[in-house]
Parts: sequence; structure tokens; C-alpha cells
Amino acid sequence: MKYLYTLLLCISAQLLLAQQLKEKYAISLNNKLAYYEALPVWEELAVNFIEKKKGKPEYIRNTANTAFKCEQYAKAYYWDSLLAMNQWANIQDWEQLFDLANINQKQQQLGHYVNLALQQFPAEKKLMNWKSKLPTLAIMDTAKSDYEVKLLRPSSQAEEFAAVPYKKGILFVSTQFKHNLYNNNYARTNQHYTEIAYIENLKEVDKKLRYKNKWKEIEFIGAHDGPIAFSKDFKKLFLTRNQSNLGDNSGLKLSKLELVIFNKKAGNWEQESNFPFNKPDYSIGHAAIDTNKNLIFASDMPGGFGGTDLYQCTWLVDHWSEPMNLGSSINTAKDELFPFISSRGYLYFASNGWPGIGGLDIFRSDRMSDEPEHLGLPINSAGDDFALTINEETGKGYISSNRNQQKDQLYELNRIVLGVDLEVKATACSGRILPALPLVLKDKTNQTERKVQTNSNGIYQVALQKGHSYTILFAGDANTHADSVVFQAKTPGHFQKTLKLKTKEQYTSIATLTENGTSLTGTMLNFYHNGYFIKKQLIDSTGKTVFNNNKEKLDSVHANYINFDDAHLTLVKPAKSTCLDTLFYKLIFKQKNADEFINLKNIYYSLDKSFLRPESKIELDKLVKYLKEHPDLKVELSSHTDSRESTQYNLALSKRRSNSCVRYIIKQGIPAQQIIAKGYGESQLVNGCSDGIKCTEEEHQQNRRTELRLLE
Repeated sequence: MKYLYTLLLCISAQLLLAQQLKEKYAISLNNKLAYYEALPVWEELAVNFIEKKKGKPEYIRNTANTAFKCEQYAKAYYWDSLLAMNQWANIQDWEQLFDLANINQKQQQLGHYVNLALQQFPAEKKLMNWKSKLPTLAIMDTAKSDYEVKLLRPSSQAEEFAAVPYKKGILFVSTQFKHNLYNNNYARTNQHYTEIAYIENLKEVDKKLRYKNKWKEIEFIGAHDGPIAFSKDFKKLFLTRNQSNLGDNSGLKLSKLELVIFNKKAGNWEQESNFPFNKPDYSIGHAAIDTNKNLIFASDMPGGFGGTDLYQCTWLVDHWSEPMNLGSSINTAKDELFPFISSRGYLYFASNGWPGIGGLDIFRSDRMSDEPEHLGLPINSAGDDFALTINEETGKGYISSNRNQQKDQLYELNRIVLGVDLEVKATACSGRILPALPLVLKDKTNQTERKVQTNSNGIYQVALQKGHSYTILFAGDANTHADSVVFQAKTPGHFQKTLKLKTKEQYTSIATLTENGTSLTGTMLNFYHNGYFIKKQLIDSTGKTVFNNNKEKLDSVHANYINFDDAHLTLVKPAKSTCLDTLFYKLIFKQKNADEFINLKNIYYSLDKSFLRPESKIELDKLVKYLKEHPDLKVELSSHTDSRESTQYNLALSKRRSNSCVRYIIKQGIPAQQIIAKGYGESQLVNGCSDGIKCTEEEHQQNRRTELRLLE
């Protein structure tokens, strides 16, 4: 008996050792991302735990997670539900089970699972958030878009996704191609590595891919290639592919994704230097670019919201700006991927973080709303739906989905006219688009209304119910009149309406210029109404003034500027309702003749002196004449010194010099209140001749000057 007991202990120890070796082997496969190979090992360990009570609940968790990562969603759902029913599930297990319930079309179980999770973790905010999403998810399960979805290549045996139009055909990512040992299977999914396929004739779109369909305009590197995107003019190509360098992720060496850019030159694609933000420690890919050279891409770089986020950078002449996270109106704690920018400026992307109906769903954002719009059935499904491209004018496009047996396949989109599609474009009546304009959509048939707004292109698009009567209203604001359009949804189709908004306030802009077009600053404008003086205004460094003449009701301007003839302008009465929000005027000044021109440069002082030279009095006499002709003007006469002597001394000297000029002018009969003296010393040098700088006498003389300016 003693020997039998010892034998049983030995057998038990051997079994335990075998189990530990299998666990270690399964972990090593997971660390290599070989989930497809690791799954049966974890399943064996999990079955032993359930049937023989050998091992630990962690085997079930690892089995569920491994099945999820190699897209065996039915198995993942089974093992995750076992964790939940036995109260072994943690928060992450519950959230994965919620996703798997949607993916496996078990939505009727979702509410039950959420309630069970809250019983186990009653204060967990993530679970309470799922509870709050349940009504929204119930609506999504029935909400339909006005598109039909059709499998593009039913006979294909490969995994295929991310189709984009190219020339007369399409390019897409495929696992079809295998050339001897050149393209081995990818251990994570047991599929071939991806390459780019090209079908030139869309009439033959369902034929089996052959080597001739491998897109050869760029070189395949032997790992994953794709997806691919183009600039709107097809002169730039953005390719996602595996990096050649390995990054360190918690001790595991991985080949992350990078973005590679090609330029079309002489009919060929030439690779430019690598995208500067590629790094071995994180992935960048899935590019989309708009007409303003804004590049949007997906990345799991540090500092995001979690998972994979969408970022934007802009091409600035010769470099890309720093990436900017698109923020919480787009990104979540999970994954946002596969961006696409439409011709109307909408951003489409795939996400498993926003409320959806299973896996990745496709959303649309105008980049101004707090949350993106879920595109509904049949674009979205219980599986992963992603990589949308769409021509919003024709209603045709492509999506990718694994809705059929978890296999990535291509689907074509076609907009079907089930109802009435109305597009409202809002512009100022001058033609300027009005983005983010608040509107009210009123259904007059059932007496309901809701607040909406235009997108970044000034467009609001809505599906209406046939037979109903609608009003789309802009309520007006401080500057713009209210306006509306009325629409009768009589027949199905796509219709367009335009709101052209008229401004309430018409502004007046006056620029002061010389005859040759040079801007003048320091001019004095005198405004009148019906011949009565209203106000003065001194033009600042902008050389112009802008004011609301609807309120001020000015009809003429008389302007003064020293050494120029006075100028006059008649103002048009502002319109009560107009497309022109600003009336532009040019006030042209003609320079005086040489004998009347006050040349203040000719007012000189000897070094360290403040009395006037005789030649200076000639210029001051011209100023006296001008002031007598314009008794309503007030001027400042300022004096400046060079930097020699001390600051305090120069300030006192400049004040004595300006006072000597003003005393002379007052003696000629000019009232003292019409002119003031100002001394600035060496504080406003016109050149670099400051203390310690060696300068010529001529350069110092430039700083010993007198200046004149009008005062309000």
C-alpha cells in the first residue's frame, strides 16, 4: 500500500509538471502573438480545470482572451460567459463579454449580463456607463440607413478589406497571395501576410485573384502591406506596412506598423523619406488626407485616450506639423481606426469605443459635434465593420466587414432612395459658407422640431419622411437676419436647398492712402451727418478704420494730414438688408507742392544747443500757415536728441528744443492750446547709434530731429 501511495504521488506530480509545461508553452505562443496556435493549448488547460478541477480560473480567462484575439468570437463568448456565471470575471472580462454578446448576436442577453456585472461590482463607473447605453443600443439594433450592402467578391477564399477606387478599378488588401516560402502564414490568424491586389475591370470583380492581380507599382516587403490611401489628386500615396525595426513592448519584441509615403514622379511611385513620427515602440497607419493637406491617421502612441486614437497633422510647405490628437469627440478609451475624409468634409472612421451593435462599427463626424453619428444598419452589423470609402455625390462606396463567419470581406455600398434626402446649404448671400450654423428642423405634419447645425462645409443633410411638410429655420442673431426654407417631401429622391442669409449690420471700412497706394497712419478723420460735425478719429498703425454705420449714421468724412491736401469722402447710406457686409472706401491724399511742404528734417540744432537756426524758422513758418488754415487741429511737436551725453541730460535738452519751436509758433499768433511741446531725449533713436556705438556725425544728426503729429 505504501508503494502504491508513493506511485500515485509520482503520477500526480508528473501530471502537474505536464500541466505547468503546457501553460508555459501557451504563454510563450501568446507572447509571439501566435494566438491561433496557442488557442487549443489553452482550451485543453481550461477543460481540465472545468472537468477535473486542476489548474486555475486564469486558464479560462486566457482561453477567452486568446480566442478573441484570433477572432474566434463564438469560442471567446463561451469561455467569457463561463467566467461570468461562476463569478470569476473581472471588469475587463465583463466588458469583453458585453462586446461578444453583440458580436455573436446575443443582444437579448446584454441587459442580463450588465445587471449581473453590477451586482458583482455595484460602484464601477464603466459598468454603469454600459447600463446607461442599453436604450441607445436597442435603438441601434433597428435603426437603418438609406444604403444597401452587397458582398463584392462572394467566391473569394481569402481575407480581403480596405478597397479604394484606383483608375478604372479598385485596390484592396488581400491574403490571397502566397509565393513558395516568400509569404508564410501570419501566426496570429493563420492567414497569409497581406498584400495589395488590383482589379482593373470591375465587371470581373468576382474572379479568382491570380499573380497578375498583385499590384506591382510598389515593392512588396515580405510582411503586412496595406491599407492604402491616396491624396485627392492621386499624386501622393500613403501605405501602412510593418516596420523593419522591432520595438520593445513590455519585454516583447514586436514589429509595429508605420506609414510610408510615395510621390508620383514621371509616372512612377517613388518613396520619400519615412514619415517623421514613425517609432519602433508604437504603430502609425491608416492614413487619410483632405484637400487642405490635413493628414489623419491612427496610432497607439503614448498620451492618447487608450487603445488606438486618431491624430491629425498638416503639411507645411516642407514638413509635417506635430500630430494633434482629435480629442474626446472622436477618440475613446478603446480603438478608433480606418479614417476616411469625404469630399463634403465628413470624417468617417471605425470604433469599438462608441456605443455600437457589435465589434467595430462605422461612424461619421462633422468634427464639431460632441459625438459622432452611428451609421446604423446595414452598414454596421454584429461583426467588425470598418474601412469605409464613399462618394457622397453618387452614394456609391465600399466597406469591409467580418459579419459573415468572422471573415474579412469586401462589400459595396449603394444609396437607395427609401425616402427623401434633403441637403441644405447655408451661405451668406455674398457666397461665404457658414459652418456650425444653428438651425431648427420643424416637421409641420407631426408638429415636432429639433435643433441641428451645418457641418464644416456649411451643409446640413437629413433623411425626411415622405408626405411630410418641413421648415428649416435660421432664427437670426445680432448680425444676421432670420431666414428659412420650406420643403414638401412629396417624392423620393435627393434634393438641395440653399439658405442665403442677409446681414443686419453693414460695416464701413475706410483706408487712408497716398496717390501711389501707400498706407498712411496718423491721419485725422472728421465725421459729419447732414453737415453737422459728429466726431474725430485718428487713424492708427493699421491705416484704416472700420465702424458700424447702421448705428452711427455718418454721411461724410473730411480728413487732414500734414503735408497733404485735405481729402473729402461721401458715404453711402447703409442698406437695411444686403449681401454685402462691409462697404470699402479709399481716402486718397494728394501731397502738397514743394513750397508748402513742411520739411521738419530741416529743423536742426547745433550739438548741445536748443536755440533755433535761421533755416529752421522757414519750415516753422509753413507750419504756422497750416495751423491758421486749420484752427480745429491740434498737433504735437516733439524733439529728439542723439545718444551722446547722459539720458537725463538729453531728455532735458529735447524738452528745451521742442519748447523753443513751440514758443516761436505761438509768437506768430497760434493759440497755445493748438500745439504742445514734447521732448523724448534719446529714447526713440531712428538708427543703431545708442550708447557705446561708434557713429558718424551724419548718423548722429539723424537722431537730432523734430517730428510733428496730429492729436485727437
